This record gives sequence, structure tokens and C-alpha cells, in this order.
Amino acid sequence: MNYPNQPGGPPSPYAPPGQGAFIPPTQAGTPQFPQPGGVHQQPAPGYGREFEFSPEHNAVFSSAGGWMVFMGIVSVVFGALAALGTMAVYGRLSQRLGQSDEATAILVIGGLAVVLMVVVGILTIGAGSGYRRVAHTSGSDVSNLMQAMTSLKRLYMLTGILTILYILAIVVSAVVNAGNRPA
Repeated sequence: MNYPNQPGGPPSPYAPPGQGAFIPPTQAGTPQFPQPGGVHQQPAPGYGREFEFSPEHNAVFSSAGGWMVFMGIVSVVFGALAALGTMAVYGRLSQRLGQSDEATAILVIGGLAVVLMVVVGILTIGAGSGYRRVAHTSGSDVSNLMQAMTSLKRLYMLTGILTILYILAIVVSAVVNAGNRPA
């Protein structure tokens, strides 16, 4: 069976016109294959090959990374505002009710929401910066992309854990407050 880009095989659907056939091995003996956008793989230190994205690909990475950084900053700012709001509500409730379970519940639930927003923001900024590095560096696109993907994985993993904790805090608060209400 002949595969695309192999000798005698069909041209690659990703190669630019006229470059769809197998490219013979380089002087080092490493075969190179046309990549999307006509960019060829280059050997990467310690990993065999490093892929370099085309300018069109880099524009997408840069734009996506830029929006991620922006939304990360927005999340951190909203987290800071939510912290101020949570403290204000807790202060008012403490003045009116003293050290009550309701005031403590507001502080805990509000505090977890603040932590969630700030952590999501910081991790989104990190992932977005990684995607921008893919676009603005040369010779290390795959390693930069993998670092960005690791940051994105960490973002969603921690967001999931914090969301579960947030839901548990709400449930515990509801149960505790239901048990403290007069009949």
C-alpha cells in the first residue's frame, strides 16, 4: 500500500502545489516531508524533529493567546472586585447578626468564588502567554505548544477541582443553615 508523500504514493493533501511528493533524505539522512503551508520539519534537539508553524498558523496562535491573556486579566480583576464585595457583605452581616453561621457561610462561599476567579485568571494568562510564544519564537514551536497545552490542562483540572469544592461548600452551607432554622 502506498501512503501519501512516500515514493510512489499520492501527493499529500497538505503540501503546496507542486510539492506533494516525497522529498529525499537530507545530507544527514533524515527524510523531510512537506507540512501544511509548505513548511518543512526541522530536527529538534533531543526530540528528533521540531515543527515550525506557518505565518497563518502563528497569527491564529497569537490572536488566541492574546484573547486568553486579556480574559485572564479580566478574571483576576473580577476576582479582586468580588473579594472586596465579599468582605463588604460579610462586614455588614457581622454587624447585624454578629458571628453567625450565615455570615461565615457568605465569607466561605464568597472566598471560594474569589479563589476560583483569580486562579482561573492566572492560569489563563499563563496558557495564553504560551500560545503567544508559539507565534513569536522560532525553532521551538512544538515545545512551546506543549508547554501551553500543559498550562491549559492545569487550568481546567484546577478549575474542575475548585468548582467541586465550591459546590460542596454551597451544599454544606445549605445543610448547616437548614438545621439551624427554628421550626
